[in-house]
Order: sequence, then structure tokens, then C-alpha cells
Amino acid sequence: FPPGRWPRQKYVVRIPRMTIKMSPIWQTHCCALALCFLIAPMWQQFVTDKSEHVVSHDMAAPKRGATMLADAKHTQAHAGLSILQLRTKKTKIIAGHETQSTTAATPLTKLLRPSFGGKPEVIEFAIYVKNFFGMQFRQNMFSLDVVLTLRWIDPRISKLLPVGANRTTLSPTEAKGKMWLPDIIVVNRAIDGETEISAAIDICRDGKVMKTQRIKLSAQQHFDVVAFPFDVQTPTIVLSSRTLMTQDLVMKAMDEKNLSGVRPGLFNNHEFHFVSKKMRVFEEVDANLHKSRGELAITLRRDWTRYLQTTILP
Repeated sequence: FPPGRWPRQKYVVRIPRMTIKMSPIWQTHCCALALCFLIAPMWQQFVTDKSEHVVSHDMAAPKRGATMLADAKHTQAHAGLSILQLRTKKTKIIAGHETQSTTAATPLTKLLRPSFGGKPEVIEFAIYVKNFFGMQFRQNMFSLDVVLTLRWIDPRISKLLPVGANRTTLSPTEAKGKMWLPDIIVVNRAIDGETEISAAIDICRDGKVMKTQRIKLSAQQHFDVVAFPFDVQTPTIVLSSRTLMTQDLVMKAMDEKNLSGVRPGLFNNHEFHFVSKKMRVFEEVDANLHKSRGELAITLRRDWTRYLQTTILP
């Protein structure tokens, strides 16, 4: 067209209609995308409405017991919190009260020593050497098989006996949760040097308790071999409580001679000859550690003739 002139006729441009055909796979993808954008707000609104309904129902319900009363006070003090935070704190409070009530219901008197708050417990002991496996001088160690016997008084154990029974025997596992047991250990044992073979606890209606335990033991002790082969050695087994101090527990040697000492003929045809044995009780103080200890000391003399025959005159 010339400049400044427009045609008089009207021109209409017709655009043909376009139809888009979508396959079923694309329809599924579009629905999945729509759900991803819409499900988050819908789920958040649903959770909020549900929480408000539950909390309002709990606040309107009648309170029962001290637990619910404390819950209401705690709710009023935290009125400024959101609904979900309030619900979470309420659950923690109820769980806390349940834990405290369960703990308070656990009986502790049977796990305390019989004379708790009064005089110290007297634990009688005996050590019987059943077998002797020798001394390792370089490691300052000796090994043996012993029978430990402990005895004490606890009047509370009569309740554990059935009607008509005057005594019974329990394993340490059965007795551990039902009665008080003194935690007597071998003080000078080596690391991993104690293996229990058998153990039994006898209880009587008059309150007497006796624990018998057989163990294989490796104990540590310094040996003086300056006078070799005419030296004398004294292997010693020391017992004490793992936990209780002197003001709560004291050791005492048993009077029964057949429960302590050394098996007759144990050192026959042995490198050492048996000389004597001695049991004693003493108190040891190291800084703030005050312990009552009991010990069995075995005196052994080396047989120098055996050394002469095997080493000097083979």
C-alpha cells in the first residue's frame, strides 16, 4: 500500500481450530503433578483440624486423678503454644508421671543390706584349695581351683520359703532379684582370671544364708626368689566387698575347720611342699578407701632335691 493510505476492505484472518490429542500416559503424568501440588496443603489442613478437635475434647473431658490435674495446670501455663506443641508437651507429662509411678512401685528394701542404717553386716568366709596348678614367677601369678563359702544373716528371707519348708537352694540368678547378696570378690585376681564352675545359695527359715561357689582362679602376687632353690613362697587369696566400706560390711573367718584350708595330699609329688595355712581378717586404708578384707595365706617350701635331680644332676 502507498504510504499514508490503508485499504478500504476489511480482511479477516481465520485460524483453523487445533485439537490436541493426549495419550493415556500423559494424562497420568498430569494427574500426578496436580496431586503433588495439592496434597501438601490438604494434608496440613487435615492434621491441624484433627489436632484441634482432639485437644478440645481432652480439655472438655473431666479430669481424673493427680495426673490429669497437673496436666490441666501445665496446659494453662502454656496457653500461648501452638496446638501441636501443646499436644506434644501433654504427652510427655503423662509419660513422665507413668514412669515415676512405676519406679516408686519397685520395692527397694529387699535389695538393701539387712542392717541398713545400723551396724555393719558380718560376712563369714572360708576358702578351700581344691587344686593347685603352680606359680608363674615371671608373670608374678599363681593358679588354683578353690571353693569359696560365704555366710550371713538376713531374717527377711523366711518369706521366700514355701509353707512347711525349712530350707531351700537357689541359683545366684534366681536369688539376685529376690534378696540381698554381698558382692564379695577376689581382690588380687588377674584380669579375666576368674571362671565360675558352680554356685548355689542355701537359705534357711531362721535367716541363715550360705553361698558356696567353686571357681578356677588366677591371682597376682609378687614372689621373692632371691633364696632360690631354698626359697619359701606364700600364695595369698584376698577377699573383700566390691562396693561396701568398713562401716557397712566386715569380714570374719569361719570357725569350721573343714571348710577352709588345703586338700590333704595336694602337694604330694609337687615342686613345693606344704608347710602351713593361715586365715586372717584385716582392715586396709588407702586414701578414702576403707575396706575390711579376709585372706588365706598358704606357706610353701621349694623341694631343692627335685631341682638337684632335674637340673644339676640330670
